[in-house]
Amino acid sequence: MTESTEAPAVSTHRWWHVLVLALLALLAWIFVDVTGLLEVLGEVRLAPLLLLIVLGLLDRFLMAAKWSQLLAAVGVHLPLGAALSAYFQASFVNRIVPTTLGGDLVRGVRASTRDTREHVVASMVMEKVIGVLGAVALAAAGAVMLVPELHARGWGWAVWIIAAAGVLSLAALVVSLSDTVVRRRLRPLSRLLKRPGLARVAGRLHDAYRDYRKCPSALVIHFLLTVLEQIVQVAVVYVCARAVGAETPALALLAVIAVSELFRKVAWMLEGWGLGELARILFLTLVAMETHRAVAIAILYHAVAWVVALPGAVLFVINRRGRRSAPASARSRGDPPSDPA
Repeated sequence: MTESTEAPAVSTHRWWHVLVLALLALLAWIFVDVTGLLEVLGEVRLAPLLLLIVLGLLDRFLMAAKWSQLLAAVGVHLPLGAALSAYFQASFVNRIVPTTLGGDLVRGVRASTRDTREHVVASMVMEKVIGVLGAVALAAAGAVMLVPELHARGWGWAVWIIAAAGVLSLAALVVSLSDTVVRRRLRPLSRLLKRPGLARVAGRLHDAYRDYRKCPSALVIHFLLTVLEQIVQVAVVYVCARAVGAETPALALLAVIAVSELFRKVAWMLEGWGLGELARILFLTLVAMETHRAVAIAILYHAVAWVVALPGAVLFVINRRGRRSAPASARSRGDPPSDPA
């Protein structure tokens, strides 16, 4: 029964993203110099490609390290190798599933046990909140450098959006750690949804999440690691721009990439595919970059992301085979079935 109701929803979701991509392809065909696009992609050399792959792998390493650090702060020991494996698998799933929740689900299942589920989920929520704060910090630094260009284009509203995002994210972090504000809302919410058990589940999750109040220094360290990891992401886009021949001055290019990354992340969370790259392309034109070159940057970025995600495909297949063979071998020995988590 569950499969029959979920399958049409997944199918509809996929067709929606196919439609979005088709629309973007049509817009690209109308407004982009296709010949110029193919020419700049053909100029990409091996050395920057190798550097992009190294930076992509470094980005995954930093993401795994900061997640492992965040879990360790509340007493959950997740080896760096296990965190890295989970992140690679999540990256692969995010390439083929049109929503970032698919990768998060895989990452959570791979990393959690029966005793650590709540803390793993809580760590992923905290990771998202601090991730937005890190993106806002970089975007704010870039926006300060781009104020004249933003006002000249009539995009002064972007500065206010960045400032509002920073205030809202910080307020969300403080409020989410508060018993008074959160826990008192769980019972009314469960009654509204007519599911009494929801308050108990949400309560356990919030108890795990609230543990981060005891380790503010760990959150500061996680914020710094997040900023470092997002600087690597900016560097990836920067190298992509240089690889396709962009001649924009370095500081201006880095600033616009930092601003575009915040808007791309927000668009990615809302839609998954398409709108995030459209936001990046629009902001790259701020520094007088040709549209076809900005599109080439987006294409190269996605190509590198696919290559970096390939180890996750291998790990995903190995993990699935291991889980299938484990119950069979347990039955042959007469052992009780293991916990699926």
